[in-house]
Amino acid sequence: MADHGHQCVDFRGRRQPKRIAARYAAWQLDGAPEPSPVQSDLDELHFIQMFGVEAVYGPGPLPMETMRRLRVLRNVSSAWNSKNASKDWSEWIERNLGSEELIQWSILLAEKGDWPNGSKDDGKNATNDTHPGEKS
Repeated sequence: MADHGHQCVDFRGRRQPKRIAARYAAWQLDGAPEPSPVQSDLDELHFIQMFGVEAVYGPGPLPMETMRRLRVLRNVSSAWNSKNASKDWSEWIERNLGSEELIQWSILLAEKGDWPNGSKDDGKNATNDTHPGEKS
């Protein structure tokens, strides 16, 4: 897999939704070689679906940041999987404009590439690249 310099972890060590979306897009654009750079996050989603959130995280409320991260990953991965399964991408795009916007947003983030660890973003420059329809 080509190293696009993207990290799923921000400068404080937290996994961020935009970084996960960018990393997933970069992985898809590289031909989706195994293992996925977001495999632990995909496993987390799978375990939550199989066993429930309390079995994975324990009792108590799930942090909002975790819910956002998992929602973005689920939406981005579902959109990419759906498009990749389609035999006719132009027809798929016509029927799934929202999913295509989400894919294009993740590609934009992947191509921007200004993430921590050898990048322009030192954590002081917050990006405002919100997904269409999502509040910043």
